[in-house]
Amino acid sequence: MLSTLNGSLSRLYLSNTIKQDEWLEIQQRLAENKSLIQIYQPYNSLHKASNTKSNINFPIFDINEQELMKYQNSLQKDSLEFYFKQINKLSDNWLNTVNFSPYTRYNYYNLMNGSSSSYRAFFSVGANLSIPLDFNRSKLKTLHELETKQKIQSIENQHQFYYEELANDLYEYRYNLYQLTSIYYKRKIIEDAISIETIKRELNPANYSPIKACKLIDDLYRIDLELIELNQNLYLKLLKIHKKNDIIPMDKLIKPFNFSSLSPNDSINKKSIYIWSKTFKAYSSDILIQYIKTNQLNNVVLSIQEDSIDNQNQFCRILSENNIGVEIMIGNNKAFSEKDFQQFLNTKLSKVDFKSINGIHLDIEPHTFTDWKDKKSEYLAKYNELVKQASSYAKEKNLKLAISIPLTYPEEVVNELFKNVDLIYFMAYENVKEDYLSRKLISFEKDKEKIVVAFRTEDFENRGAMDQFIATFQSKYNFEKIAIHDLGRLILLDSK
Repeated sequence: MLSTLNGSLSRLYLSNTIKQDEWLEIQQRLAENKSLIQIYQPYNSLHKASNTKSNINFPIFDINEQELMKYQNSLQKDSLEFYFKQINKLSDNWLNTVNFSPYTRYNYYNLMNGSSSSYRAFFSVGANLSIPLDFNRSKLKTLHELETKQKIQSIENQHQFYYEELANDLYEYRYNLYQLTSIYYKRKIIEDAISIETIKRELNPANYSPIKACKLIDDLYRIDLELIELNQNLYLKLLKIHKKNDIIPMDKLIKPFNFSSLSPNDSINKKSIYIWSKTFKAYSSDILIQYIKTNQLNNVVLSIQEDSIDNQNQFCRILSENNIGVEIMIGNNKAFSEKDFQQFLNTKLSKVDFKSINGIHLDIEPHTFTDWKDKKSEYLAKYNELVKQASSYAKEKNLKLAISIPLTYPEEVVNELFKNVDLIYFMAYENVKEDYLSRKLISFEKDKEKIVVAFRTEDFENRGAMDQFIATFQSKYNFEKIAIHDLGRLILLDSK
């Protein structure tokens, strides 16, 4: 890839189209990659490494310090010290110096004079008793005590040395784990940057830079190589630790390491996006999915489009495969006039593949009707009944029910709506002042888990201002679920 790019850049450089530093940077990358190939090719040849790519993701482990300490405590230094003292105490007992040894002998004498009476034999039995007169008992006792203290000190020194060495091994392992974590997240940043360049190529070719894209891909491969090397070092250090502590089973020494445990539980993982039919038609599914993944959106509220339901079903299946939730949205105010709303839903959603969606979303807004002021109570009562019918339909299909409503609906009406829905998206549009939003939402604190606060892009000057406001609002008022209205506007906001 870099060789091809280098040839193209060389021609551009010679024609004074690009600057010298851009061309030299590619030259440098190319030289570095060739050097790495020279390093790894002999190694792979000696180890008969396969050239085929492996899809195996080797697990990453952390050290289970609690289990490690538990097993080390089982060495029982205190118990060994106790046994030494007991041995010393017994050896100092005066009875240990008394020696009593019984014996039995058979005696035979032959005078060698040829006479049959010249020999005789007999048995003798006796015993030896020795009781030393020890005038230095106290000195001997002191000597034994000193020997015991020396042995105990030696054990303590060995334990101290062991724990210091263990602490160093754990530090080295954890430092390598820290390096691995840092590079892992650096890789995610580069992946996002590549995704953004991919989207630029489709949406805004004038801002797309093939040189930047190639350099990002090269950076990604370099990081993958670093990850492999660091993971290898971790395995080697783990084996070293286990060798020194082989009393501990390996499955007790290690525990799974999860990168997500290091990330704060922030808004990114609970962020939804509206997608209207116009946006779905304007962009390819690949671009929409790439944009959703790049922005780490985990739920999509998709307006149903009956004339291209097959494409939508396929889109929803891909989202589902990527662990992105889908709510099919009914966003037509004409549905408010339906007499049998359940039958309306049956007809409207008859071709939807329910296996790929999580719920139904109602974005029906009677407050936009021209006679809202005169018929507010009537419309709200009818809306509540409509939601009840939708709730019955959703339960029948084993789906969740979500609705979008403004912050201006009366508190008693909203409390009734909470009884029949799984989620309420409060449309925090136009007035995005923190005190106003908190004052409106505080009344529903008991149903906080069902609340999604929806913001629209046109209420913010730019993407940075929107993200900053949302982060501050969530942190201050602890509303975890957020929605953005909508994907088409978000793409335009990002292009500013």
